[in-house]
Amino acid sequence: MNIKRGLMKEATGVISEKDKEIIIKYAKKYKVSSVILFGSSTRKDRESNDIDIGVKGLEPGLFFDFLCRII
Repeated sequence: MNIKRGLMKEATGVISEKDKEIIIKYAKKYKVSSVILFGSSTRKDRESNDIDIGVKGLEPGLFFDFLCRII
């Protein structure tokens, strides 16, 4: 799995380790090929109250199931 933040690997400190672990856990479970972190959660100089991610390789029929697992 390719993890990007605009590179999620580099996102330590930007999003919590717990959130990062949950996203990675379910991305692997659902065989997602890429996870892309974007938006205000990628900026250390700004407070964010949400986490914006894009995923590649997720079967369309599993989208809402995946979403429910990570929120």
